[in-house]
Amino acid sequence: MSKLTEEQWGKKNNIYYFSKLLEHNGHNIGLTGYGKDEDNIENMSVECLDCNEVLMDFEESYEKPMDELCEIAHKKLKAKCKKLNIIMDKRDENGDLHYTEKAQDIFNKILDDLDYKFNK
Repeated sequence: MSKLTEEQWGKKNNIYYFSKLLEHNGHNIGLTGYGKDEDNIENMSVECLDCNEVLMDFEESYEKPMDELCEIAHKKLKAKCKKLNIIMDKRDENGDLHYTEKAQDIFNKILDDLDYKFNK
């Protein structure tokens, strides 16, 4: 599996947003701030007023969504556990599946590395 460089990641997002915005070319576009009140805006959205659709969404400090990072980290963990012959998960007393302690340590390290790479 190849890794995306920051430049490639940016280009991939650029292509996605260009296509998304192009669909609304000529429409009425607006900016909307969201937060606790007008003095505490935490999120800004670019919205198509004609279609009532959020086109882009920005947090005050952008971070790659954690669920995306976790999905990438899980795939990397699965490959690493297979390669090192490490048991990745086990069931608890309720039958729920959880990472083993060793796998959780590896997952946390992978996740930290990904978070640093994408959100520095």
